Amino acid sequence: MQKGISKYKPFFGFILRFLGGYSFLVLLYRWYLSQYNTLQNEVDGITYTVSDWSIKILEWLGYPARMEAHETQSSMVFYFGEKAVVRMIEGCNAVSVVLLFVAFIVAFSGSFRRTFFYSVVGAGIILVLNIVRIVLITIGIYHFPQYEHILHEVIFPLMIYGVVLLLWVVWVNKYSYHAKNLT
Repeated sequence: MQKGISKYKPFFGFILRFLGGYSFLVLLYRWYLSQYNTLQNEVDGITYTVSDWSIKILEWLGYPARMEAHETQSSMVFYFGEKAVVRMIEGCNAVSVVLLFVAFIVAFSGSFRRTFFYSVVGAGIILVLNIVRIVLITIGIYHFPQYEHILHEVIFPLMIYGVVLLLWVVWVNKYSYHAKNLT
C-alpha cells in the first residue's frame, strides 16, 4: 500500500498545490468583488477597465461604440450608436481564467522567479487576448446576431482556452522543474 501511494506522490502533490492555490486565489478574488455593491448595480473595477479598453479599440476600428452601466444589473452595455449590442458582466473579464492559469503554473512550479514571471506574462497575454475576444464578439454579434450563441459559447471560448492550454504546455515542457526531468 505504502509503495503504491509513494508511486503517485508527485500527482497528489500537484493536485494539492493546484487546489490550494486555486482556492486561495478564488477567495482573494471574491474578497475583491465583495467591495462592490451588486444590489446597487456596481460594476467592479476590472470589469469596467476591460469594458473601457474594449470600447476604445472598437472606436479605433471605426465603430460608433460607447458603453453605459446597465440600469438593473451589475454590467456594462455596449452600444453602436443607439443600438445595444452586448452586455459585459463580471464573468467576461477573464479573471477566472487567469486564476485557473496561475494556479496550474504554481502547482507545476519552477523556480520562484520563473514561476512569478511566467504567471505575470501569461496573465497579461490572457487579459489582452480577452479584450480582443470581446471586441471580435461585439463586432460579430453586431453584424451577425443570428450567430451569437456559436460566437459567444463555442468559437471564442475555444480561442481563449486554447491559448491557456498552449501556455501550460510551454510551461511544463520548458520552464517547470518537471521540464528538467523530461530530458
